Amino acid sequence: MRRSSTRRSTARSTRTSPDAFMWVMTTHSYRTDKMLETIAGVHRRKLS
Repeated sequence: MRRSSTRRSTARSTRTSPDAFMWVMTTHSYRTDKMLETIAGVHRRKLS
């Protein structure tokens, strides 16, 4: 039981680690740019 809980916390920290985050950002930067554009457009629409 203790081992499984430790493994779970380790997986969680790995998933949200800065290295993984940077890898995702660099690998899918074109997707992120498009997503940010969409979000900005939605915010602009809400404001106006």
